[in-house]
Formats: sequence, C-alpha cells, structure tokens
Amino acid sequence: MDQSTRMPRYFFCSFVALTLAVCSATPSLDLCANPPEGSSIRADIPPFMLFGSDPVARINVSEPLCVFLVSSIRHDLSNFTFASVFSNGTCQSTKASEFAHVNASIFSDAVSYGMYCFDDATESILLDRNNLYNGLGPLSTRLRDTIFLFQRKKGACKNGNVYYQVLIDDPSKIGASSDCPAVILTATGTPQMDGLSMKGNTNCPLNVMSRFYSSLNNLRIDVKTVQNGLRHLENNEILSYVSSNPPADGTQFLRNAIMITPNSTDWTWLMQLEIENADQDGSVTCLLNQHLSEKSSGLIESDPYGPEEFHYTFTFSYDNPQMTFSIEEYDRECIDLTFIRTYHDGTQSKTSNPNGSFVLVDFEDITIVFHRTDPVKCASHGVTIRYTLTDAPPPNPTDAPLPDSCTPPSPGAAIDPDLPFMLFGKDNVSHIVLNEPVCLFVHSNDRVNMSTFTITAVYTNGSCSSVGWGDLQNTEKYCFDDSTTMLMLNRGSIFAGLREGSMEWRSSVFLFLAKAKLTGECEDGNVVKLTYLSEIRASADCPSFVLFLAGYDYFTTICPAWGFDYETTTIPANVEVDLYTVQNGLVPVINPHIDKYTHHRQPPTEIFLRNAVMVTTNSTGKRLPLNHKIFASDETNLQRCTLDNYVRPQNFTTLISSDPYGVEEFDYVVKALTTHDTITVDIEPYSDLCIELIFVSTNPKRPASSLTNPHGSVVFSNFSQVRIMFSRKSHIGCSLYSPINMRLSAVAGVTTTTSSTSSSAVLSCPEELFTNEVNPEKRSVRY
Repeated sequence: MDQSTRMPRYFFCSFVALTLAVCSATPSLDLCANPPEGSSIRADIPPFMLFGSDPVARINVSEPLCVFLVSSIRHDLSNFTFASVFSNGTCQSTKASEFAHVNASIFSDAVSYGMYCFDDATESILLDRNNLYNGLGPLSTRLRDTIFLFQRKKGACKNGNVYYQVLIDDPSKIGASSDCPAVILTATGTPQMDGLSMKGNTNCPLNVMSRFYSSLNNLRIDVKTVQNGLRHLENNEILSYVSSNPPADGTQFLRNAIMITPNSTDWTWLMQLEIENADQDGSVTCLLNQHLSEKSSGLIESDPYGPEEFHYTFTFSYDNPQMTFSIEEYDRECIDLTFIRTYHDGTQSKTSNPNGSFVLVDFEDITIVFHRTDPVKCASHGVTIRYTLTDAPPPNPTDAPLPDSCTPPSPGAAIDPDLPFMLFGKDNVSHIVLNEPVCLFVHSNDRVNMSTFTITAVYTNGSCSSVGWGDLQNTEKYCFDDSTTMLMLNRGSIFAGLREGSMEWRSSVFLFLAKAKLTGECEDGNVVKLTYLSEIRASADCPSFVLFLAGYDYFTTICPAWGFDYETTTIPANVEVDLYTVQNGLVPVINPHIDKYTHHRQPPTEIFLRNAVMVTTNSTGKRLPLNHKIFASDETNLQRCTLDNYVRPQNFTTLISSDPYGVEEFDYVVKALTTHDTITVDIEPYSDLCIELIFVSTNPKRPASSLTNPHGSVVFSNFSQVRIMFSRKSHIGCSLYSPINMRLSAVAGVTTTTSSTSSSAVLSCPEELFTNEVNPEKRSVRY
C-alpha cells in the first residue's frame, strides 16, 4: 500500500511543507552571539531523541536532519528555539511555536506536534529552552513533556512515520517497512479522553500492543528503545518476534520513544498500539495490568530513561495456569522487586527480590511491584522480566502421597535460608528446605490461639511426622531428627483477617539454629526471651539470641522497644560487642548488622525496635554478661512508638533505626539538659516518595520550628527538645517496611559556635528560626 493513503495519526509532510518550514526560518544573531549553556553532542547515527529538559545546547551533525516534536505543552512552545549554524558562522533560527500545532476540534490530538527540516548546509544545531525547566525536581512529569526526535532528512521515509497520542484514547494502526520503521513518541503529562472522562496526565508513558497482524508468516519484527542523544544505552533492544508467533495481547512498555522495524522492504501493517499515559499512584508509581487467556509469553521491563516505577498485575481466564518468570540480574541495593501471589481464597504470599527463573502455580492473580530504593541515586537501575504462561503440570502419579499422620502445608513460599534465621508465625511459608539438622526455639504471647499450628518433618526415606503447637511451646528447644530434609508449616486460619498493624501479627516468633553448634555452654542455644530486665551472656563461639514480643499486658503496643540497661552494663577493654538483626527466612535484609560497642563506646543510649537480635563478641571462652531491658512506649497510638533519650553529661553517639520487619512508625524525642547541648543527626539515604521524616525543635523562648524530609546532616543547638517523627507513606510500590537509619551524636554543654571543622558547612543561627532549605551540595544545616 502506498504510504500516502494511510490515516493521519502520524506526521505527514509533503515536500512543499518541508520547503516552507525551511523558508520560514529567520536569521538570529542573538543565539549565535550568545549560545545557550549546556552539553554538546554528536549526531552520529540517527534516529535519536532528546527530552525538552535535556541540557543539550549544541548538536554537531554530519548529515541533514529533520526534527519531529511531540509535546503536552499545547499552547506556548515559543520557549524552544532551534538554530542552524553554518560553516561561515551565521545562524538561521526558528521557534517551535512556528512549526508545531494542535488540532483544536473535538477529535483533536492530545499533544502539540510538528516537523522541521534543517538546511542541508547545517554543521551544528543550537537548542535553547529559555530556562523552561529550571527548578523542577527529578520526578516532575514536565521533564518529559516534550520530545524531540531527530531523523535523517534524506531517505525512503520522507514523512518520518511518527505516531503520537490523540485525544480519544483509541488504538492506532501501526505500519512500517525495513527502510521506514514506525517511531512512537509518548509525552508525559498528556490528558486523554476515556469515554466521557479524562485520564492520563501522568508520569507513565505507556505503549500497549494488541491485534498483531501476520500478513507475512516469516516476518521478523524488532522493537527497540529510541536512543537518547545524551545518554546512550549499551543495548536498546526491547523484544523481537516472528509475525506467526507474536507476544501476548496487551504486551506493554513504559517508554517515551520506541521504534518498530520489520525485516521486509514492503509496507506492512504490524499491530494496533495504544499510546497513552497510564494511571499512577503517587508521583512515579505506574499502575499497569494485563489479562491473559491463552498460552503466551512476554516481557516486563522498566523504563531506562524514566524515573517511573510500576505495580504490574496479571489477571487470568485460563484453567490451571502456570507462570514461569525469568529475571535478569539487577542491583538489590537499588531495586526492591516483589511478586505477590493472590490465592483463590483471597489470601496472599510474597516473594521478595527473586533472581533467575522461578515458577508460580495455584493463584488467582499475580502482581509484580518494582520500586527503586532511591529515585535519584538509583535512576539508572532497572529490571527485565520475561514471562511464559503454560498449563500447570498434573500431579506426578509416581509421587508417594503423604502418610495420614502428616499434616499438609498451608499455601505459601518454599524457602532455603541460611542458619540462623527466624520466622513469625504469620509468615506465608509452606516449606523450609534444610541443609543441615536444626533445632527450633519458640516464643509467643497469648494474643493468638496457636493450638492448631503444626510443623511436619519430612525425612530422607519419604516418611514424615508432625508436631503440634503444644509440644513446641512446652519445650525450651525442639530438635528435629538428623534425617529431616524439609519442614512443612500449617497455619490453618490462625491469622485470617488480621492486619499487619495489629498486635497479633507478630505474636509468635520461631528461631531456627544449627543443631551442630548447640553443645557445651551453648547447648540451650543461649536464647533469651526478653522480660522487663534480662541478663544475657555472649561470646564469639556462643552468641546470644534475644527474642522479644510486644503486646504484653504491661506494654500494649506493637513496638518491640528494648535496649541495654545503662546502669548495669559495662564493656571491658579490648572487647567488642556486635549486634545483628536475625534474618527473616522469608525476607532477608541486605545488611543485618546493627551496631558495634567497645569500652570507649558504651551502649547505654541505644533503643532498638527489633523482635530478634543476635549479640556476639570478639572474645572466646567465658561469656560477657550484658543486661537488657524493655522500654515502654506511648499506648495511645498502637502503631506509633514514642522513644525518649537525654543528652547526658558525657558525649555519646546512638543509632536511630526503624524495624526492618515491622510496620511501626516512631517519634524519637531527644531532650537537652542545658541550653548549650548540641546534637548532629546524620541521615542515611532514603526515598522521599515512601518516607516522611519531620524534625521539630522547641525552645521555651521561641516558637517551635520544623523541617520536613531533610537529607545528609542536620545540626541542632539551643533547644530544649527535638522530636524526630518517622512515618511511612502508603504509595503503591513503597514497602510497608520502608527503612530509615540515622546516627545521632550529642555533645553536652558546649557553647554554640559559628564554624565547623567538618567537611560539611554548618550555618549558625541559634537564636533564629532555622531555614527549611537544605543545600544539596553542602548537605548540612544548623538550627
């Protein structure tokens, strides 16, 4: 089919239009005499694209180019100026508003669009934005509201074959050939009509493929990300497929610019494509969904040029489905990846940060949550997931059924954790694969009736036996037979209907220790079930495991707050004490180490929110005695912990840390003993999207002052009290356990000065209200 007969949902410019565009340009001495500031790039291999916000001021060209513009700025594009620079140093410029337009009818385009071809003699192109994007944050939808696509001016594809969003959100029919690929541009912040309502206007540039055409059975189609001229991808391939075996209907990508190329020189209709802004929750979390009804495969991938995260839900109308996922290697310090499997009874299980390939069966739907731990530091980190839907295999008839004496497991995840590890009674674990003999220690309160809880041991000979809650609870230590290869957990309906914020949610904890290490003085596991004041003894060869459950009658909150008893704890010289979070076998943390203490740094000011901690020392033989105590918290808010500390006569440093396995939030109150006390809080990187961190400083002589979500270091002086309030935000994609860690250093009775010897500059304003602006370069503010 001749290209001139296609429907106009893409650019179509005649040679006359091209000529008029060039002739309409006017000389511009100002832009030549005062070139804009920014980067200079070389246009070696078109096509390439730039965002309107990209700090590129000059493009050096080696062949004639045309620029295609798509923008959700529908009115004033005069801020953008292009100028051709010729070999003699002269310029010829035009504003984007002179060649871009928008259809204003009821069937209008959702964006401004236009095409401009530069003079063949152009040696470089200047681009000025008139400071349009100054002051915008890294998550602003405006940063990608304008896209410039640079194509070769000469060749078979005179009109560019560029597609963009239209006001009525209907699929576009995509056609292309090998010498005229289709390019799809999706600007963010673009509203569209869905029926009678408006949608879009988000940070989620979405392309959804459907109705794949197969006019040529052996046609190969390549889908690629259009390279950004400023940030080149090592691999811009998204997927390739043969027309006779296309990906699943509804395959979708978060991209501002993609290119679709068949391997045929004949013009061919390839597919239908929805070009839109997906719904979002919060500022960057895109809500994506796909329905699968037949065997298929596809790809889920994050956007290499965008900050957006996603919440991707699969639903099914398919009998006995099995989903196989293959995940490429990713950075777990930057990426949180969670697979949530919803069962037919409405219960759920989670698989956190998986790697490689794994299979899910027995589900109603599956949701994949992709989250960057830091939207700025981790902006270049992404994830690629391939999936395949097939029939789940029938049960193997050669598998021997479990004996009647064995209780089958509850639905959940199979885990293979390293020892030692712990689980809460509520954790959705079905099987624990053992690599060595283990012993189990149980700690629980009476808030939940655990009488129906059962653990089944499976032995090497295929037989098994079950042990009930009564036997587990009535012994200090329950050791499984050495021939046990696997444990199966059955929770029944004990935790049905309970929320993660309830006191019942963590009312029982199971600690698994290696049986081989429980000898001599360590025969009892050196497990301490913390009461109000408890003594523990620890050494390098016999660490102590401290278990503490909140929700007792005298502390009716969900806050497992405890620490050292400063009146009776002393660490001798040459001894080091290390504290570790005991890893949860279902969701291990990246770094379990909490803190280190020595004779020179005693731990009396530490208060922890932890249910299970391992205490060890660098000395062998005799175990060092240490005393711990429980700290009360405000009982008016069950999910918010109030922790107090004082600036004592001696200087100290303490850690303020959220619970990696709890949903509790906290107020940490630091009280001064004199007006000359000073504290410095060094804050580890965290996500503003997921965490709210507020500091409130009070002094009887001045109004209270507050600071929200500071980063780096914050210094307080001339205060009577500083309240640090930590809260988690409920954006989809933010974990219920989003962490915060801070190191607080206190200096008692030191007169405030106006200078600092640290590498971070400190502003001194002890008698004035502090500023709410934190200098991101110096990263330190004094109040």
